[in-house]
Amino acid sequence: MKIDSNYILFSLYNRLADLNVNISDEQSLLFNINQYSDPMDAVEIDEIIKSLNAGENIFLDNQEVDVEEVDEATDDITEYF
Repeated sequence: MKIDSNYILFSLYNRLADLNVNISDEQSLLFNINQYSDPMDAVEIDEIIKSLNAGENIFLDNQEVDVEEVDEATDDITEYF
């Protein structure tokens, strides 16, 4: 499955709107452009976070990650929550 970065942002902005958090005009524009799309749910966003924390490129399909290489490369990187 191919995921567009703007679709991820839209899904996150949609969640912020549900929580009554104010979003910027730029964020609102992206939200309005995608208003007829179904946003990702919390489980899908959690899977993206897990992939990012594992050092995966979420925009590539069928990748294998060498855990040792990821650990070395991400020793000083803050995890996404």
